[in-house]
Amino acid sequence: MNKFAKYVVFIQFVWIFGCNGQCYYKSVDDSVTCDVTDLTDINSIEEKETALKIHVEKMTTQTLPSEAFEYPLCNTVKISGNVENLNKNTFGNLKDLKVLDLKGNKIAHIPNDFFPPLRKLTDLDLSHNDLPSPTLDTFYKMDIIKTLNLGFNKIRRLVLGVLDEAQPLEVLLLNNNHMSNLELGIFDQLINLLKVDLSYNKITVIPLGIFDKSKSIIDLNLVGNNLHNIPLGSFDLLVNLQTLWLSKNNMESIKLGILDELRSLQYLYLNNNPIKAIPEGLLDELPNLKLVSLSNCSLNNLPEKLFYKNPNLKTIDVSLNKIQVFNNKFVNNKKFTNLNISHNQLVLLNQELFQNTNLKTLDISYNNLQDLNPNLIRLKILKLYIKNNKIVYLDPKEFKNLNSQLKYLNIKNNKLNFLDDAIFKELNGLDQIEFTGNPWICKCLEKMLILLQAHQITYQKDKYFNGKQPICIASTDQCTNTALNVDIYRFQTIRSDRTDGYGGVAILIKNNIKHTQINNFKFNNNRIQQITIKMGSLNIIGIYCPPQDKIPKNAFYSELNGQLLIMGDLNAHHNTWGSAQVNHNGKIIFEFIKDKNLIVTNDHSTMFAKSIVSAELATKSSWMRIPDCGFSDHLSTFITVFSKNSKIIKN
Repeated sequence: MNKFAKYVVFIQFVWIFGCNGQCYYKSVDDSVTCDVTDLTDINSIEEKETALKIHVEKMTTQTLPSEAFEYPLCNTVKISGNVENLNKNTFGNLKDLKVLDLKGNKIAHIPNDFFPPLRKLTDLDLSHNDLPSPTLDTFYKMDIIKTLNLGFNKIRRLVLGVLDEAQPLEVLLLNNNHMSNLELGIFDQLINLLKVDLSYNKITVIPLGIFDKSKSIIDLNLVGNNLHNIPLGSFDLLVNLQTLWLSKNNMESIKLGILDELRSLQYLYLNNNPIKAIPEGLLDELPNLKLVSLSNCSLNNLPEKLFYKNPNLKTIDVSLNKIQVFNNKFVNNKKFTNLNISHNQLVLLNQELFQNTNLKTLDISYNNLQDLNPNLIRLKILKLYIKNNKIVYLDPKEFKNLNSQLKYLNIKNNKLNFLDDAIFKELNGLDQIEFTGNPWICKCLEKMLILLQAHQITYQKDKYFNGKQPICIASTDQCTNTALNVDIYRFQTIRSDRTDGYGGVAILIKNNIKHTQINNFKFNNNRIQQITIKMGSLNIIGIYCPPQDKIPKNAFYSELNGQLLIMGDLNAHHNTWGSAQVNHNGKIIFEFIKDKNLIVTNDHSTMFAKSIVSAELATKSSWMRIPDCGFSDHLSTFITVFSKNSKIIKN
């Protein structure tokens, strides 16, 4: 005999089905549930004397008569379907009714004196019906009501006093109606209100003082109205307000001081407004603020100290704007963990801004970023979204010393040809990567997939894996940053490449010319490249400076002796050599020219010019501008002379 006794315990849940229609009784919670049925089937259930709840998913009866339900102990009724008419005593015999849910019917009228018999009613849902504006008698004797949902109806106006009988009300939902204005004093008797939803109406003005008697409100929703301007003082007495929804209105500005008295505010939604500027200090009096959404506005920049005094701030969403520079300072924001600045016009992102935060999720997708700052990666971010930028190369050094923090990386739709093997050694904690939509070199992609499998890093197989979209290009077998080497017969190439893959500077010298390479200098995080060679007494400097970078004063090797020749793309503007404007780089070059007594051989030509073509030739030719396919940010013009189709295509 087995030393351990074995017991099998059976627990039986019994559902007792009524024999009529589609209704059934559940003993586990004393409820009657019906699918498609009418009033006769509901009242035919044997257990109606003890049932506590009625739930009808689709009522076929259109008119509910007096004392329609024969359920003396019922406290909850939920009916949706085709109900159009109510009798003032439809639920009169349900003396214990607390919850009445009639949403999703076609009710267009509430009889007078409908609620006085329902002395225990606390929750009423009349949403998704055809109710017009209520009268002064509609809510008579609703003296213990807590929740009233009138959303998705045809209410155009709330007359003064219509809600006065519902003084205990805590939740009032009036969303998705047709109200264009609010009567001053409409909420004065509702001193217990916690949540008010007025979203998706046509409200144009918030009357000053309308919320002054409702100091208990913690959630106010005004989304989707036609608000242009909110007067100062509108929210001053809402000292307990925690969530304020002002999204999807027509506000072009927001007044400084409008939020100053909302010391309890935690969540602020200003997104989807045509706001052009945020005043400095707007958030200064909100010490408990946790989330602010400014997404999809018309912002070109943000005040530098906008979030300076919000120590509890966790989430910022400024996506879908026109921000080019994000220079906001985070000094006392140790709880700041989530930033969405996607869909803007960022070229650079200053990583030093986040040094005093605990940023965990950063979304900088859909910008104009060409590289990543190494210190940005070292912020111990868990999720990094950089898809849809212009990144050509990711330097493994940027991912060094991450201590396995990064778990998710999205680099889709950039201009990457390969990923260095060393990246996966540094990202030894990475769980998932998204990488499609880049012009991968096929051999490099194959190698990368093997590495992903070896490191147990998952990736999503999207449309690029079904053969309908090209996933790679077979341009070379080399997976290095110098995959496209310059190799010209009888010439030696001296070059210095930017680490982001965006070119650099090179000097080509015939093999029979004696020379010495003096030095290679890199400035501005390796974006400015300089090489210097010496041929006898002649010193030649080649330099490249991107448009957004400033040449430092020590960029040129000032101790060189002999003759000096400087060549390159300096992006330096000065009227001395024909520029209409003067910039920083122009000033640096100009001072250096004076100091070294140099001359400028620039012929004052511009970067682009118009070509003059004879009319006879133009009518027999066609031309078109070819999109950038080489990731150089330069475009080619394709001309067909004496073509049959001489249509001029303009892009």
